[in-house]
Order: sequence, then C-alpha cells, then structure tokens
Amino acid sequence: MPVTFHRDIAPIVQRSCASCHRPGEVGPFSLLSYADVAKRSKLIAIVTGSRYMPPWLPGPDGLPLERSRALSPGEMDAIRAWVEAGAPEGDPRDAPPPPTFPTGWALSEPDLVLELPEAFMLPAEGRDVYRNFPIPVPVSERKHVRSVEFRPANRTVVHHAVLFVDRSGAARALDRADPRPGYGGMGSGPAHVPDGIFVGWAPGRVPDLGLEDVSWKLEPGADLVLQIHMRPTGKPEPVAFQLGLHFASHPPTAHPVAIRLMSREIDLAAGAKDVTVGDRYELPVDLRILGVYPHAHYVGKDCLATLLFPDGRQETLFHIPDWDFDWQDAYRFANPQLLPKGTAIEMRWTYDNSRDNPRNPSDPPQRVVFGERSVDEMGELLLEVLPREEDLPLLWRDFAWKEQRDDLAYFERLSREEPANPQWFAGLGNRLLRGRRVSEAIAAWRRVVELRPAQPGPLAQLGHALVAGGEGTEAVEVLRKALELEPARLEARIDLARALELLGRAPEARAELESLLERDPRNAAAHAALGEILARTVGPEGAARHFEAAITSNPDHAVALRSLAELRRGAGKLDEALALFQRSIAVDPDDAAAHHGLGLLLEERGSRAEALKHLELAHALEPADPAYEADLGRARGAGESR
Repeated sequence: MPVTFHRDIAPIVQRSCASCHRPGEVGPFSLLSYADVAKRSKLIAIVTGSRYMPPWLPGPDGLPLERSRALSPGEMDAIRAWVEAGAPEGDPRDAPPPPTFPTGWALSEPDLVLELPEAFMLPAEGRDVYRNFPIPVPVSERKHVRSVEFRPANRTVVHHAVLFVDRSGAARALDRADPRPGYGGMGSGPAHVPDGIFVGWAPGRVPDLGLEDVSWKLEPGADLVLQIHMRPTGKPEPVAFQLGLHFASHPPTAHPVAIRLMSREIDLAAGAKDVTVGDRYELPVDLRILGVYPHAHYVGKDCLATLLFPDGRQETLFHIPDWDFDWQDAYRFANPQLLPKGTAIEMRWTYDNSRDNPRNPSDPPQRVVFGERSVDEMGELLLEVLPREEDLPLLWRDFAWKEQRDDLAYFERLSREEPANPQWFAGLGNRLLRGRRVSEAIAAWRRVVELRPAQPGPLAQLGHALVAGGEGTEAVEVLRKALELEPARLEARIDLARALELLGRAPEARAELESLLERDPRNAAAHAALGEILARTVGPEGAARHFEAAITSNPDHAVALRSLAELRRGAGKLDEALALFQRSIAVDPDDAAAHHGLGLLLEERGSRAEALKHLELAHALEPADPAYEADLGRARGAGESR
C-alpha cells in the first residue's frame, strides 16, 4: 500500500513537529496542513533522516526516557518513502483529527501567577543570550509547589527556560547591579535547583500537574530565578514571561535530591579533538534515578553516563552521541529502576575544539578552559535521585564529602600552579574552612591578604577564619581594619562580636550586635549570633527570642534552627525540638551539632536505631570532639546490651 500524507505522515507530524511548527511558536514555519508539509518535503526528509529534527539529543542506547520526540526507524522510513513517491496527499478521509492546542493555561487555573517584573528587550543581532531574572514571590507562609506552567509571551525567541530558587537575596543584588533587567550568565549564580527537582520548559513540552507527594518548598521572602535562553531574530524583541504555580495540599512525603557529576579539569588546546573528562560517584544507599540534566557549552561533543553495578555488570544510563548546545534539555526516565548501594555512576564528556566541529564558535579555534562564560566550557550531569526517606541524611553527607574533596583538590592544584593568583587561595581558604581544617584555612587567607592588602573582603574573611580558630586577639585587630575600610560590611561586624566574646568581653560583643540590629532589625545572622552569645552568657530566655526572630527573617537559617532546637530540648519540648532539628539538618546536612542534638533527642524518645545513625554522622563530621565520641560509644553499648 503506497504511503500517503493523510494516512501515514500527518500522525507523525502532529506528534513530533506541530507543537513547535505552528503560528506563534518557535518553529520558523507552520506544518499543520498538507500544503505546508508537501512544499518542504525534501527538507523534512533530510533533517529527519539525519536526526537533526525533531530535536532530541539522547541516543537509543540509554534507559528509556519519557516523552521522547525521536522518530522511530519505521517513521523515518515512511517519510523517506513518501518523499520518494512524490509526496502524495492521499484521501483526506484518512486524516487524523486536527490537533488542538491550549490557548490559556493548559492545566487548571494556577494557585499563583508570577511574571517578570519588567520585560527584557532582546537585541536584534548577536549571539544567543542567557539571562537570569529574579522574581519576588508574594507568599506569607511556606508553600509546596507541585507543578509550574511556563507561558512565554514571545515564543519565537525563547529557546528554553529553567527555574531556580534563591533565599539569600544575592540574585536580587546582581539584578540591581546590572542596568538591564536581570543579570547575565549561563550559570544560575547564587540560585539553586529547588529541593532537588528539575523545573524547566522547552518548546513542545507538555505541562503536567505532577504529584501531590513530590513537591518543593517556597518560603516567604524567597525569589524564583528564571533563566531564559533567547535567540535574536534580526529585530529587537520584547521578552516577557508568566509562571503559573500549582501548590500541593500537604508537605512532600518523598524528597528527591540533586547530585551533580562534573569536572573542572577542562583545558582544550586549539584544534584538539576527542579530549575527555569525567567524574564518578559510588552510591552509599539504594536509590532511584528519576532524571538527568546534561550541560556543556559549544565544543562539547558526547555525553555518556554508565552504571557499574556491584556484581560487575555495566549498563548505559544515558547517552548523547552528538551534543548540541542549542537544544539542551532535562530528561526524565520512563521507568526509574532501583540502583543498589555500591553502584557507581560514571560520567564522561568528550570535546572537539577543532575546525571540524561545525558548532565551534571560534575560527580559528582558540584554547578553551573551564568556566561559566560562553567562551569557556563546562562538563556536568545533574542527576535527580530518590532515596528512601531514612537514607536522606546519609546521602546528603556522603555526597557533600565528595564535593568537598573534589573542590579542595581543584583549588589546591590551582594555588600551586598560580601562587600569585588570590582567587585560587580564596577558594582554597573557603573549602579548607568548610572541611574544618582551620589552621590551613587561616594560612590561605593570609596569602590572599598578602596579595591584596588593604582590601576589606580578604581581611573580613581572614578575620572569620581566625574566629573559627579561636584566635580572638588577632581576629579583633583584623576585623577592625576591615570595618575601617568598609563600615557597612555586616558579616565582619558579626564576626567582631564573636571575637570579642572569645576574649571574655561579652558586654562589648552584645553591644556590637544590638547596634547592628537597631539599624537592621530583620538581620537574621545578627539575631542568631546575639542569641548564641546570650545563651552562653545570660540564659535561654533572651536567647530564644533572638533565634525566633532570625527564623522569622530567614526560615532556612540553620544555626538559629539548631540553637532553638537545643533550647526547646532543654526545656522538655521534645516535639518542637524534633521538628526544628530536622529543619536544621535539611538546610545544612553537614552540621555535626545538629546531628548530635537530634541523636540525643531521638535516644530520649526511644528511637535508638535512628538516634545511632545521627550520632554516627556527628562523630564522622567532628571526629576530634570527645563529647561526640563518648555519646556514640555509650549509644552503641546500650544497643548491644539490649
């Protein structure tokens, strides 16, 4: 039976082409009618035969993915046969029903509609534009978002969009510092993936309402950061966007986690081909991988993720054999399989920085190194994973250790290779301090101050490290120098108060913080620091008031949450203390004191197995703390004696 348009080709076009190739969408022409398709039939055969269209980067050798736009071999054969036969129309009675497309919100009316505070004017010419737009969220209490529907006003210029969350206010500051709406960059800056869940849009993606039990939290005072990839059309184009948020009726009962495999070891000589970098992570718990988000720039060529099972089996998790920066997307697995503890995930990116790569933006090719600028290169694979609820703390802790080791090795190498570059010593100092290697962190920040003398930022960071190391006298001297240069540097004033308390000058420390709060009554960090000093020097009553004020200003202030939990536990309010400890650890899984306090609380409540897990985490985080070691030994002994 000969292939005809209405019977054989129209269903393929409607499923895989028409969502983008219709009036008002990103496709450059419509493919809704026989006439539309027939006059471009030869072009369609070429681009579908090469798999250039429809845009779907993953190859067939990975695990099955949801909503694949890829054409099957049979569909490709049908298109080729139809074109070779002269593109016959066939009987219109064989045609499928005409496609319908939503004109308003595709889902029900959203619970909250947000939009860009100001339209962005895309220039007529030039390279693709990546722009990040902070959007204030007018909620007065915590909400849980189950789904987001994206509505770009000008779909012809918006290539794709990704949504992030920022609770720090730093994204808003970057926006204010840029004269145009938003701020530039391919990276998300201070914003992060919302609670481990990928939230994004690309042309042709059909919105769905998600699941009641899987959602992400949205706090009062938070900003959503919408990153938009835009493509100039030859004339100035206004870009506006609406977001329709749908809330869950209750907090999530399942909590996905975002794990990022990446490499910074990218240094591509001009003309280099088939250069590979990689990363590896061995799972500390059983889990399911829900989805992946690969990311590289223009000279990325091949992305491969492999599963190495404990029994020696290997399986391809995900593969993009021909990366195209212009068509990056996030992907979800159709049937997420359970991966056992001990399974290793290996990521490999391959690059082509030669003239043979048609997507290379430089001619002649130039050296390309790791970085977030468009002229730099990256190699990442973000994994959305779902462990058992009881395994969440262990996964958080284990992956944080991996990132800490990787970051530390990177900055140690760069500081050795470029000993006159303060940027590398600053990164090294931050990572050493995060790893509790305080004396080494102090040395790194001394080097930054040596290279950049009389700058308030490095002095403040050195003072912060000195406070962490208990060096109160020098810390006071260094922090006062920083504040002379920049009196408005609030974190330095908070550290000065801590340094004064180290020296036994608690009244002066309190005065510093009280003065700061007179000028900025909602400063969460100042409230938390004053609460800590009051708890140690005066008592719990006044301290609790300041911890509560800190949490009101910033619901994710981990220190205030943990400190208030300790006060509530001391007062016998165990249910309230339990909730506060859990919130604190959700924000900062590396806080040994929070794990220790939660472990003791769970032990009091009779949950011995869960208590032991948190006491073990506290000891692993702070192995030199004798109290943590003693409590862990006692809990283990009590368990063995039962």
